[in-house]
Amino acid sequence: MAGISFLSATQIAALSSTAIQGLTTTDIQSLKSTQIAALSQTGIEALDSTHVDALLTTQVKALTATQFGYFTTSQLVFDAAQLQVLSSAQLQALSTTNLSSLDSTQIQSLNGTQIRALSTTQIDALETTDILEFTSTQLGALNATQLRAITTTNLDQLTTTQIGGLTSTLIQALDTTQTQALTTTFVGALNATQVKGFTSTQVSQLDETQAAALTSTAISALFTTQVKALSTTALNALDTTQSKALAATQIAALSTTQIAGLDTTDVTDLTTTQLKALTATQLKS
Repeated sequence: MAGISFLSATQIAALSSTAIQGLTTTDIQSLKSTQIAALSQTGIEALDSTHVDALLTTQVKALTATQFGYFTTSQLVFDAAQLQVLSSAQLQALSTTNLSSLDSTQIQSLNGTQIRALSTTQIDALETTDILEFTSTQLGALNATQLRAITTTNLDQLTTTQIGGLTSTLIQALDTTQTQALTTTFVGALNATQVKGFTSTQVSQLDETQAAALTSTAISALFTTQVKALSTTALNALDTTQSKALAATQIAALSTTQIAGLDTTDVTDLTTTQLKALTATQLKS
């Protein structure tokens, strides 16, 4: 359409879907930011994937959050450069269906700030295939509220690489339902820094299967308050290698209830150094 770049915002807003559909990519790229922002719902919905793909990053930035909400899944062909200029408001305007329609290349092009802009509603609505598209860095960029919005089903499907991206602060943010639902794969993938993020309450919620999945390195990294929070069932579930990983200070921190709950096998697993770490009160138990 010759001279489209000279149309006023009012004229742009009045364009019919037929007129929009007849625009060439050259016409689209000639539009000023103010004209882009003036496109009506009819105008946005009339854009085809070729038009969207042709948008310059400055034009993408000019789209209002309201306009962004008008896009359908078939129109969301934005490339990495276009996606990386999206504002928090634009991302939040994406419906859960539209967010789920983005492919792995598109999702992985979003930076940390953009990831943190996603609403808990958007996070909660993600399907397993969607959450698996996030990189470990992106998952690490989530805030505590967003992490708690991840369903237990999706949390359990995270790869060990993705789990490695979670900070100790995020581990601490897991709610009771999430903590109790953690798979042995998830627990076994946690490193020394991550397990230190567990609160005593979270540690007390770990069952014997989860406790048995902790690596020796993770166990030796636990704070004494965390070790003291382990249930007797979880403590008894530790194998010889795990038991021997407990430092003298950790052994000395065990409550008399925990000591009394140890079975014969657990006691024989203890090294001489560990036995010497037991206090008089613990020995009496």
